[in-house]
Amino acid sequence: MVALTEEQKRALLVSTRESAAALLEDIAYMREVVARVDPSAGELRRMSGVLRRLLIDRDITKIAAPRIARFHFLAPDNAPYYKFGDKHPPTFFGSGGASAFDMILRAFWMVPTVLDDKEAFELAKHHPEATVELRLDGFLSQNVLCFLGIWISRAQVIKYVANKASGVHSDAPADGIEVALSRLRRVVTYSRKTGMHFHMDRANVASEPAFRYAPDAIDPALWELLCTMHFILKSEGTAKLEAAIRAELGT
Repeated sequence: MVALTEEQKRALLVSTRESAAALLEDIAYMREVVARVDPSAGELRRMSGVLRRLLIDRDITKIAAPRIARFHFLAPDNAPYYKFGDKHPPTFFGSGGASAFDMILRAFWMVPTVLDDKEAFELAKHHPEATVELRLDGFLSQNVLCFLGIWISRAQVIKYVANKASGVHSDAPADGIEVALSRLRRVVTYSRKTGMHFHMDRANVASEPAFRYAPDAIDPALWELLCTMHFILKSEGTAKLEAAIRAELGT
């Protein structure tokens, strides 16, 4: 990344000031959503539009550039799980990391094979709370879900919920990733009543399972949106950017 000149910084500060003010409101609302003990599926769906604007459309890095320069995102360290998944493609993997329904799920695995003691021990050595810092592209491309051996990135989750699952638009799934996400959302649920529940009878059917309305539950795509917000809020760059914007706006 080429350093901005002072003239470029001044121009960008002016052109992104309104977006920067909106970002303060977005971050404040994220904190409210992440702090809820029982998250609302509708609220998380609608937040997909905010995340699409901040991450997919790159608003957060455009706002950060003239204020704090590079923005780094805190993210879960999933490298050992990807390596393990090369040998044992998971039936389901959820990266997770946030808290909801009085539970924290992080790196939840289901594999169709029995692990030997050595493999289980090696995987258990990796602390689930280990994190890495990533630039925006790395944060978006990080795989956060897997269903029947199909890996799904954070960007794909955000775009799917926003564009296909009534976050902003409602369209039918168009490709393999979207079909996998659509099926996964009907197979795995999280709720206070059941905890994390995997509907095995619905995972192996040839066609997509029928939709079942569960107002008090959220699905893995929505859970990962919640976790995305959780890691944005924990990122050091978020606090720095907030402070810079508040100083600039005199708030």
